[in-house]
Amino acid sequence: NNRGDAETQYIKSSITNDGGLTYELVTYQVLTNREFDSDHNIKNQMILTYDNDSGTKTLLDCQEVRSIGFHSSGVALKQIIATFVKEDKLSLLDVKVIENLDISLQGYVKESKITRYDGLVGYDLGSGDLVADTAKTVDEQHIWTTKFDFRGNALEQKIVKSYFDTETSGLVFSEAQTISTTD
Repeated sequence: NNRGDAETQYIKSSITNDGGLTYELVTYQVLTNREFDSDHNIKNQMILTYDNDSGTKTLLDCQEVRSIGFHSSGVALKQIIATFVKEDKLSLLDVKVIENLDISLQGYVKESKITRYDGLVGYDLGSGDLVADTAKTVDEQHIWTTKFDFRGNALEQKIVKSYFDTETSGLVFSEAQTISTTD
């Protein structure tokens, strides 16, 4: 657009098994960025993920993303991501609400909570608001990252997972993990 915001982005993700001599394409994504705030942060986006970038590519999923509020580093304070089977958005896979609760000055997320739901309320199948159906809570992950490398990659994390128990109508602890990565 005339403000320098990318309305469409193309992303290729590859893996290598031989030290970077050859690469194998894993996914190809087309991002449609519909709405930006005055600081150029994307507020409304659709992501189409394919198995490759050829003319015979297969759609793996379609995501609608809404970002609400931004930290001064540009990190979204809250994101709502609805994942659908097809681009027509008739068959919902899940809805994730990501809350970034503690963000460093560099934009490293030190604490986040991801709650997954099995439904949306009043969705128009287009680019409108995404509201998770809280009556259809599936599970939750609470993540604390205590150490980062100089690029901002997590080196030490603690993750607590809970599932929604229909008998108690609440989240119940299911597991905890501590992850340490060497750089």
